[in-house]
Amino acid sequence: MKKWLIIAVSLAIAIVLFMYTKTEAKAAGMTLGYTTGDTASYNSLTKYHSYMNSIATDTFAFEKNGQVIGDAPSKQLTYAKKKKIKTWAVISNYNDAIYDFDGDLASRVMSNKTAKKRFTDQLIALAKKHSYYGINIDFEAVHPEDRSKYSSFIQYVSQALKKKHIKTMVSVPAKSADDQNDDWSWPYDYAKIGKYADYVQVMTYDEHGIWGEPGSVASTSWIKSSLQFSVKKIKANKVIMGIPAYGYDWDVKDGSGSAMREWNELKSLIKKQKA
Repeated sequence: MKKWLIIAVSLAIAIVLFMYTKTEAKAAGMTLGYTTGDTASYNSLTKYHSYMNSIATDTFAFEKNGQVIGDAPSKQLTYAKKKKIKTWAVISNYNDAIYDFDGDLASRVMSNKTAKKRFTDQLIALAKKHSYYGINIDFEAVHPEDRSKYSSFIQYVSQALKKKHIKTMVSVPAKSADDQNDDWSWPYDYAKIGKYADYVQVMTYDEHGIWGEPGSVASTSWIKSSLQFSVKKIKANKVIMGIPAYGYDWDVKDGSGSAMREWNELKSLIKKQKA
């Protein structure tokens, strides 16, 4: 489950915040779209902005010394301000050198006091400089042994941001139980993260992918089970549900042609396969 596969698509995820009762769910105020800094993403924002009241710009990462790197997409931010859309800066532990999320990088910044402080100070400076409403922390592939450390890290960062009136959102893998044998989702302590963060964006997508057997990217029952677990651990008005706008194409012969497919590719693929 790799979020970069999702956000590679222009405004690829529409995020809807739901408040869950025992029998029903009702919309509760936030519709968030993830955007990148490219032209296609900007065009998508201008075309579909009326469907959302928040955007998250996924253009930032960081180095092992806590130095935040990346550029703020000025066109997207200017347009969002014009349309009174709240903006979030996504900070991920994605490492271009390995083309993946880097658990070692995350661990380094969580563990080193100097790096952690530099990282946090730069988040505050970034938010102030570009008038971001909040920061979306997206650390993925966190090591299982760093579970407690990650929760403490979120507490430290969110408290620092709160003092400066900056909101904190944390992206977490979807799960329906705390399973220590699941190295991907175990490191995320929902209860503690939910206690400290203003919002928790549950990544209810990539139920299946090209790394495994063919299946739904986000089946209804799987999403429902994930959200039911989420609201047991986190206040319901903090939980944000992820909605994918992409699919996977499995090469069932030898797997060499398997690939993620963007939303605008799906119609032609369905037609070609007569699905």
